[in-house]
Amino acid sequence: MTITRSEVLKRARRWPERSVPYSMSALRDGYRTDCSGYVSMCWAIPPSERGGWGGHSTVTLVTQGYMKEIPAKDLKPGDAIGRCGPGTAGAAGHIMLVESYKSGKITIWEQAGGGPGPVRRTLTSMPSGYRAWRYVGIRDDEPAKPSKPKQTTRPAPGPEVPYPLPEGYFFGPSHWGDRSVSGLYKRVFKGKTDRQWLQEWTRQLQRRGWPIGKGKKYLSRYGNDGIYGPEYEALIRAFQRDQGLRVDGLLGPVTWRAAYRNPVTP
Repeated sequence: MTITRSEVLKRARRWPERSVPYSMSALRDGYRTDCSGYVSMCWAIPPSERGGWGGHSTVTLVTQGYMKEIPAKDLKPGDAIGRCGPGTAGAAGHIMLVESYKSGKITIWEQAGGGPGPVRRTLTSMPSGYRAWRYVGIRDDEPAKPSKPKQTTRPAPGPEVPYPLPEGYFFGPSHWGDRSVSGLYKRVFKGKTDRQWLQEWTRQLQRRGWPIGKGKKYLSRYGNDGIYGPEYEALIRAFQRDQGLRVDGLLGPVTWRAAYRNPVTP
């Protein structure tokens, strides 16, 4: 099985930050909630594949051929650093997922003892005894396609509705924690429910001549019900791609304002 680097980093956020207690015996989403179980989840290695239980360990990730050692200078997003291989069972081993790497600055995601994880932090150097590792099934993302020539635009219809959620909040999956507003729990922000706000943003797409997908049909199963799920994620991703925004499927302030401020391309 292969997985792109961006998909790995997306999975790294699948467990909300500092919300999963560390354990070598407990499971979440079928994976152990220790360091190697977390990395196995990020790499989408099936939990019981090749004799694994809740993923693989710092030993079997190497002995079962899931990852190979690489020079530290070649580290890329989605690779890992750690004490791994034979002799690193239990507390003797550790592994951390790399978000970004350059000399003197290694940003990692880590599931470790001492408190709930995962934790995102930055190291100034490779810890003593650690080596660089690469999952054999990881692949680089496809290069972005050249942008098309700009077309004539017109202003988006108004008036603009200010972003209704508190700073740091966004419309997203229910399992991503308190800041991820899903519409499932009927939370109220600035006089309206979360569902009403998501419905309002979607209606703005229609007002600007973007027929919920610019030629494609979204929200076909449940309609514009204001409950974030796969259909809303697909719609938001499509709008973000159309607007040249970061494509993550989450409706935050930038994507919200783009529906009211960004010009319309006929």
